[in-house]
Amino acid sequence: MPGLAGALGVASPEAPGVVRGMIGLMRHGSGYVTDDVYQESALCGSRIHLGLLAPGAQPHCGDGLVVWAEGEIYVDRRGPDPSMTTEPGIAARLARVFRSRGVSGLADLDGAFVAVVWDDRRQTLHLITDRFGTRQLFWTRRGDTLAWASESKAFLALPGFVPRIDATAVSQFVGAGYLLGERTWLEGVDLAPPGTVLSWDARTSTMTTQRYWWWDRIARRSGKLDPGTLSDELGHLFRQAVRRRCSPEDPAGVLLSGGLDSRALLAAASEISPGLPSLTFGRNGCDDIRIATQVAALAGSPHRSWILTAANWLEPRIPGVWWSEGQCSLLHMHGIEARHAVRDLFSINLNGFAGDLILGGSYLHSEEVLDRFDRGYIARMMGCDEGVLGDTSAYEDLGRVDFYFLDNRVRRFTQMGTVNWLTIILDRQPFLDLDLLEFAYSLPDALRFKSRLYNSMLLRAFPSYYRRIPWQKTGAAIALPPLARRAKALPRRARSRLVRSFPGLAPVIGRGSYALHDYEAWLRAEPARSFVATTLGRPDALLWDFVDRALLERDLATFAQRELGVEQVMRYVTAEVWLRQLLTGESRPEAISPQ
Repeated sequence: MPGLAGALGVASPEAPGVVRGMIGLMRHGSGYVTDDVYQESALCGSRIHLGLLAPGAQPHCGDGLVVWAEGEIYVDRRGPDPSMTTEPGIAARLARVFRSRGVSGLADLDGAFVAVVWDDRRQTLHLITDRFGTRQLFWTRRGDTLAWASESKAFLALPGFVPRIDATAVSQFVGAGYLLGERTWLEGVDLAPPGTVLSWDARTSTMTTQRYWWWDRIARRSGKLDPGTLSDELGHLFRQAVRRRCSPEDPAGVLLSGGLDSRALLAAASEISPGLPSLTFGRNGCDDIRIATQVAALAGSPHRSWILTAANWLEPRIPGVWWSEGQCSLLHMHGIEARHAVRDLFSINLNGFAGDLILGGSYLHSEEVLDRFDRGYIARMMGCDEGVLGDTSAYEDLGRVDFYFLDNRVRRFTQMGTVNWLTIILDRQPFLDLDLLEFAYSLPDALRFKSRLYNSMLLRAFPSYYRRIPWQKTGAAIALPPLARRAKALPRRARSRLVRSFPGLAPVIGRGSYALHDYEAWLRAEPARSFVATTLGRPDALLWDFVDRALLERDLATFAQRELGVEQVMRYVTAEVWLRQLLTGESRPEAISPQ
């Protein structure tokens, strides 16, 4: 995907070739653009991108700083130009902030980015992430050499680098379905944490960590809170968040589902840029396509459907394991099959990422967990043992479970689907807007519980999109009359009988759930059935070195007997595919020559 790669301390004659090799391992399409390799003394680096942002080559050099950056900044809360439209590119913008305000100034930036800053005067290299770690930046050290890259597999190009699999990472992925904290698949390779600057002193070969922002900086509101006033304020902040990430000139669009979040984005963005295109993926006749078609027609959005079948869903996902570096199960790469169709429609996706969690409180399944941290609850939600969670002490005094989920499950799991899209389009996430998110988390959890405030805002801000058009999750509109509130809990067959008797209820309660996929059936049909058997049944499977053979064989047997769901089996399959791609080169996507 687009990103940065480089090293400090590689032997001078070798360094440019090493960096080109690192960049080559991050090239996943013919349209990528690579900046010239920059070298000065022991510093060497470059950037690869889609050619859609940041005019001009990097790095930005001036006043003793050398800066590479990938991503976008939407707002500088303390800048002379809050929209930051006067600077020529993100690297120059970050250089200005870093020079004038230092590390603390990074907390003022609303954006999705990573950066590498070399301070020549202090002989210090800084690795920088945005508040929420929405872009990945990996690093490794070998003696006096420090290397960085937006994809960990780029380190395969480093002289003498031997990839060694971290057994704990395998355990986490197989147990929880994703990696936690800053762990990677490789020993000696770490992910830069969110809201942090890692500083490498080249004179002493030491690394220090400085967190420039943390969740405890969000102030809590107290006193009497009026729900109507809060709904209107939330609606204003949501529209503002979309405006900051969408202009009439942008080639933007929406991957539209039958949910609430993408619908709200299309409604708000259509006020800014009428006729915004949209695309929905799913099997023929599914609720997502049915509902999204209604929403798109209401918004005047040119809409396309991409049909998933048992025959076409799996094969396009194999390259996705390479692109997302084994961090995303094959089971959860929803819609990757339609990536080129999406690119034909738009090159900037307005993504409803984490909206259900931040505004809708979707991870708050019990009133007992409101405004408190509960380690056992987190483990149950993640479907793993508490031991897998590791050290949670930094979160325990924050009085919320959401912050752990955002830094771990959301950043290390949900975000991985976005990583695959970033190989071909840009992705903007309005629900992570700083003003919007800080407002949501300034409120008591009770207001977000069961989407109380969120639903109120949606009905007040975009009534035509929500009063009668159903929600895919329940099959019912969020503005329900009493009968519909009772009917929404009925199973699909019972709903269908009710609708036959009272046809007027159909737009409100739906006819029951028809999901966008049927992985349970598709994985037991060809070609997936043979793929699973061949991948996990081979005698030289690399996974045997990390997973108990008897346990895996037992799980395969129970899967064949339909006693084990597809989730666990596909974690095994994904891990094996990734290990082979990484260690043997098997199943890697075809290499793309530089542009």
